[in-house]
Amino acid sequence: MGSQSLQHRSREQQPYEGNINKVTIQQFQSPLPIQIPSSQATRGPQPGRCLIQTKGQRSMDGYPEQFCVRIEKNPGLGFSISGGISGQGNPFKPSDKGIFVTRVQPDGRASNLLQPGDKILQANGHSFVHMEHEKAVLLLKSFQNTVDLAKLQILRFRQSSLLS
Repeated sequence: MGSQSLQHRSREQQPYEGNINKVTIQQFQSPLPIQIPSSQATRGPQPGRCLIQTKGQRSMDGYPEQFCVRIEKNPGLGFSISGGISGQGNPFKPSDKGIFVTRVQPDGRASNLLQPGDKILQANGHSFVHMEHEKAVLLLKSFQNTVDLAKLQILRFRQSSLLS
């Protein structure tokens, strides 16, 4: 990957001379607030499909991907968590003090949306980074029966399944 000398004018129309390396820039537009068309709103909640890729590739390249999912309680969210700064750790990445999904009920609301090993970054606007385990549990339980978790972001680490 080489660099080339180019002259570029900035927004202020001041000339810039220097080396420019090839850079790939992805524009990210926040998925929130999410607008639900009125035709879908009358049918009730849709099976959480607000997947937004903000990092990495859709391929199994090992880079982290962030997803936004929506889950409605019935009566619970259908998954268990471990970890946190005061928790007993997590079986997936013991050095990480984040909140991780450890179990997903097979027929529950989250069964197609979450998997063990997912790291919860945020739920309903509350950051789960550097959160105590007990606080995370209480917060998830405190959400109303009909809860919009459009802001629940999961960090997935995909393993490559390519055979050599």
